[in-house]
Amino acid sequence: MAVGGWILHILKSSDGGVIQTQWGSSALDDVLVPGDYDGDGKADIAVWRPGDGFWHIINSKDGSITSQRWGPGMLLTTMFRYRVTMMETAKRI
Repeated sequence: MAVGGWILHILKSSDGGVIQTQWGSSALDDVLVPGDYDGDGKADIAVWRPGDGFWHIINSKDGSITSQRWGPGMLLTTMFRYRVTMMETAKRI
């Protein structure tokens, strides 16, 4: 990942400790898209890179990194817009 992304402060549910990590690249227009991508019930740190359609995920289960392109670019853009709309709606409620 290139420099210039987000510096995230994460509160660990296991012991209340805080982890700090940098992820993503503002220069590459990465979009922060946290979610449970590894199915362990915990949010994973993730970015979507619109330029190439790849998702870059730090899996909370084991700390491994997954970089994967899912679906055609238009589909991803539509899915992302839907997700952002739902998140913005939830914040307003």
